[in-house]
Amino acid sequence: MKYMDMHDLHQVLLLRHGPIHELTLFLEGYWEDDDLFEFEQIILHLSRNHIVRELVLDASESLWYKLPISVFALHHLKELHLRSFTIELPSIFNGFGSLVRLDLNDGAISTQTLRHLLSNCPTLKSLSLWLVLDSDPHELPISLIHLKVLCLERMSFVEGSRSALLSVLIKCSPNLERIYLHMAWRSEGHEEYPAVKDEYSNVWLEHLKKLDILFFSHSHGMEFLMEFVKFILVRSPKLKKVSIHTSDYLYRGSIIVNTLLGAPRASPAVKFKINE
Repeated sequence: MKYMDMHDLHQVLLLRHGPIHELTLFLEGYWEDDDLFEFEQIILHLSRNHIVRELVLDASESLWYKLPISVFALHHLKELHLRSFTIELPSIFNGFGSLVRLDLNDGAISTQTLRHLLSNCPTLKSLSLWLVLDSDPHELPISLIHLKVLCLERMSFVEGSRSALLSVLIKCSPNLERIYLHMAWRSEGHEEYPAVKDEYSNVWLEHLKKLDILFFSHSHGMEFLMEFVKFILVRSPKLKKVSIHTSDYLYRGSIIVNTLLGAPRASPAVKFKINE
């Protein structure tokens, strides 16, 4: 489709009737107030007049703009992909009752807002987050029983934290089949991080089949990573593959393999792929 400015797109949508199965909007460069107004009017029009199934809004080539709150009135969405937006929920948010996939990438959202959003997406099957949060979240008030795929990118394991987002999501998602982590270690003192064992010892990932980890760290962080993988191993009876790629080449692949091969595990069929 050729380039179309927001005003022209708005006019086209005003003439359209019926559901919109998929809509992708890329926001490029600096927007004048008129452009932002048209963008907000487009989303508002969609929320009032159309059933939208999949929405992709990408502002990665421009400044971070505030996401129109009318996005959260698109109650028929099945997939929502947001990139490089500042996200705030409206005062009244009834949730996305049909949403099966949510991708939030490189955006600004408070931990409390994220928690409220996830707590109102009960049908999620795939969740991808690429965020830096302002604090650790509390446990979700619901279980994401339909969630199969969890992807956390550019997240941090922070030493001393006992309620990291990763731990919270694992605990409330008992039917996960795949976990993908792109993580970094950030130390805040000398307190030992308990690798989620203390608070989440009753977690059981009965359906987990694959764990992929890309980890940037020094050797102390690698010790935590090993403890985390061991935690997963003893709680995943159907686990088939663990893939780990690390930037710490002092911690050689053979050391990682030997460490994990000697660890207790619930699945006798699990295989390890290290730095490949």
